[in-house]
Amino acid sequence: MQKLENTVSVYGRHFRQFLLVRIGNKQYGFDIHDINNLIRVRTIVRIPKAGSHLKGMINLRGEIIAVMSALPDTAVSEDSRIVIINLRKGEKIGILVDQVYEITEEEVELFDIQALACDQNIFEQEGIHG
Repeated sequence: MQKLENTVSVYGRHFRQFLLVRIGNKQYGFDIHDINNLIRVRTIVRIPKAGSHLKGMINLRGEIIAVMSALPDTAVSEDSRIVIINLRKGEKIGILVDQVYEITEEEVELFDIQALACDQNIFEQEGIHG
């Protein structure tokens, strides 16, 4: 039997947990194993001449973390949150989301994921290097 990474098997069916969020008018799912933290939006320090998707930097318990937005003109509201995602080699990135819905457990074969591309190349294009 093939072992699927980050899944729970129950009677031969494979399940994964996802944090469901809203960005703009779309719903996305983050694999719960990739999430380091979920925080309220705090002061984001802007970086001059940064790309439109880089909102700025935050200080999270002494660690400086870049905050990205999937949409360049995302406005912050009372429902907005920053999802801290674990990247390769212990690096982290914050993703600004408009709203957090819930954590759900879904069968892998049935769940249609619209995942954000957390690829290191995207961050390097924005001038973020680990």
